[in-house]
Amino acid sequence: MLNEKIKTWFAEAAVRYYDMDHFEEAFAAFDMFLESNGSYYDFGKAIEDMYNAGRGSKVYYLQKFSNIEIYMKALYNCIAGSPVYTLDPEVNDTLMLAKQYRDTFHIMPSDWHPNPEKTEAFKITDSEYDGIPLTGYMRYYLDIYQLRNKMTHSAMLKLDDMDADAKANSMIVCYLDLAYRHRNEIAGKFRVRSLDLNAYADKVIRRYNSFLKGYKYLDVKWMDSQEHGLTVDDLIGEEESCLKLAGDAGTGKTTALMRLAYLMAQNIKNNNSRILPVYIPLARLTAGDRMLYSETAKELGASFSEAERLIQNGQICLLLDGLNEILNLEVRSKLAFEADGIAAMYPDVRIVFTDRAVIRPSIMMLSNARTLHLMPLTVEDKMTYFEENCSDPETLQIIRDRVASNSGILNDLTKPIQLRQFLEVVQQKKEIPFEMTGDYLDMLMERERNEKKDTNIDYLPYYLEALATEMKKKQTKEVGQDRFLQLMAEVNFSYGFTVPDTMNCQKLLVDMGILQLERNRRISFTNDKFRIYYEMTAAEKQNELS
Repeated sequence: MLNEKIKTWFAEAAVRYYDMDHFEEAFAAFDMFLESNGSYYDFGKAIEDMYNAGRGSKVYYLQKFSNIEIYMKALYNCIAGSPVYTLDPEVNDTLMLAKQYRDTFHIMPSDWHPNPEKTEAFKITDSEYDGIPLTGYMRYYLDIYQLRNKMTHSAMLKLDDMDADAKANSMIVCYLDLAYRHRNEIAGKFRVRSLDLNAYADKVIRRYNSFLKGYKYLDVKWMDSQEHGLTVDDLIGEEESCLKLAGDAGTGKTTALMRLAYLMAQNIKNNNSRILPVYIPLARLTAGDRMLYSETAKELGASFSEAERLIQNGQICLLLDGLNEILNLEVRSKLAFEADGIAAMYPDVRIVFTDRAVIRPSIMMLSNARTLHLMPLTVEDKMTYFEENCSDPETLQIIRDRVASNSGILNDLTKPIQLRQFLEVVQQKKEIPFEMTGDYLDMLMERERNEKKDTNIDYLPYYLEALATEMKKKQTKEVGQDRFLQLMAEVNFSYGFTVPDTMNCQKLLVDMGILQLERNRRISFTNDKFRIYYEMTAAEKQNELS
């Protein structure tokens, strides 16, 4: 949980006061305790804040960092295996810090019971404390005891940065000493299992098979700017550490990541690799620190520190699905910062992520990643898909016969998701549909509604109908972005809509691949059939009203 910088800070702070022969074991035990701590008090956050504190703010962060009373109670609850102590220091005086020092952790003599009013006057020397001989690390515990009473009974601590550093050093000694003395109990309660690579690989393979739902994978190719085509199998051997799969909805980006994870899991099963694929759907992320480390730990079923170690060792391939699904700018910003940091610090870590938007003002992530787009599907690709996924001989023969007489019947099927929809319709109707544009657009809207849970999606058809009608009236196939925003405002006024976010609606339509926004700020449909379809539905609605 604690990174190498924190560990170095602890070592530098403790080197003059702590037995460094015990440091590694003490720090490991302390880190394990933090990882296992289930209390409301976030020790890890308090430690990071203290480490990052600048001049003038150290005293403020010191108050949480040096809360030894909470630490000792949480630690004792940890090693006892049950909430013996309440973590609230004000519940009753039997749980006060002096009692913990004396009875629970045996730091002070059993007859020691200081009067809180006199603690300010107690003098600590290297050898004794108010007449009590000092042994072990008692000096540092008593230093923190006095600090605790100052924080409790004074509105403001009269400390400068140097004093704050000295108190923090005392607290670090206390952290390490208690963790070391109880290292066996901590390890016994929270020993982390080693990661079972085969079991994890089996989990990835099961998820992939479940995702396909009985359909066989179409081995499509992805191309870079030089139109160099790569299958997913090829991506495993690519040297670039960062790859971006870009494309409209339904182009198979998620399927490609799932396939990549599946192939890597097969390599683990065959003892050909120890690189672990970690698939993370980005839509589920919430704002937080070190999100990718936490999500990696969850996906692997491992501890935070184990996930961190695997990332640092380059044994992880991060498969980040749906950058466009993150609508919260704070989450996107933190994710981009963390992903860029991992790529810079650990170049052996592979990162493959998917995105959908072509042009949008947003926070960039992994700007140096090599971008790949789906290569156009050939007639052979499409027929391979039908041959492998159609279990009904009659349906398959219908498709074969029509393609033999007119291969252009498949021209509109440009994405894997459209192949699946086409096959389902033919199997149901036992004939080739004359037009599937409406079915495809309806399916696209439903898919987005289910994935993004964004209420703006319900209003998109109204805006598209208004746009198509405007283009027909003006006899054009594009309009300015400002005019499109004005059209959406007119629709809202006409229907009495108050909820839609028109800028987000435009973004959704571009992301979905229905509209395209050119660099000259001109809006157009990506497919002329989409424009004609919405022109017709708008006309039908007008006729019904008439």
